[in-house]
Amino acid sequence: MSGVKELNTHPAGYNGNMSQRLVLYNLADQRKIAIEGAEQGIEAIGFLTPDLMLERSGNAIYLQGIVGNGLGVRELIVEDARVSQIHWAFHVD
Repeated sequence: MSGVKELNTHPAGYNGNMSQRLVLYNLADQRKIAIEGAEQGIEAIGFLTPDLMLERSGNAIYLQGIVGNGLGVRELIVEDARVSQIHWAFHVD
């Protein structure tokens, strides 16, 4: 199994500036929404409505609108080194 760690650390085509892509699939209406970013750790951490989500990217949480199959306005909510440890957010009415 030699070379496995190197393969996982530097996948084919890696140029030192790898972006990440998260694809959301809405089961209710079959929409696919792609979120791309250059920072490590892009996650959809919570949904406030079907068209409004909280996204964590690196050390920041954003309120992200979803319009059709794309993304709308993105607003910074919080930025802090501790944010990278947040993986879930819950909305309660």
